[in-house]
Amino acid sequence: MRAIEELSDALLECLKDVSDLLDRGIAVADTQRDALISNDAEAIAISCTSYQEILRRLAQADERAAAVAAKMAEASGRADENINVESIIDDVDTPYAPLMSAELMRISELAKRLKDANEINSALLNNGLEIIASCLRIVAQEPEPTVYSKQAAFSGSASNTLSLDWRV
Repeated sequence: MRAIEELSDALLECLKDVSDLLDRGIAVADTQRDALISNDAEAIAISCTSYQEILRRLAQADERAAAVAAKMAEASGRADENINVESIIDDVDTPYAPLMSAELMRISELAKRLKDANEINSALLNNGLEIIASCLRIVAQEPEPTVYSKQAAFSGSASNTLSLDWRV
């Protein structure tokens, strides 16, 4: 039984790591949103780097949790079954079970909040890209085509091609 308690403690630590990383991810996503709104390229780059590091660490924490859950399943004689953290928690008869369940609920809530924050940032980024595309069309003096040819291409001349090379 001592081994199960040690594994339960290790699994709880992994779940807490995941929660903490998701919480940091939300903070980075909020910083990224502010940077996108204020068009701060440096802050956007920093937040992207931070976010990538958080994703890397989340993957590691998830792998650790899966390994601990597999050891717990093996210790309880369920190694051959298709198991997950929730089913392991249901089988744990330690004081860790309610703590693990609470942590899983927290992870679920944080993951939803992070997903929502990422959707907002994605929309902001797409809006910014649309603005850039519009500006490039204006700079190139490319009229908005309104007529399609039979080949489903825009009709009109190709003389309005945007080029930064004066030789073209």
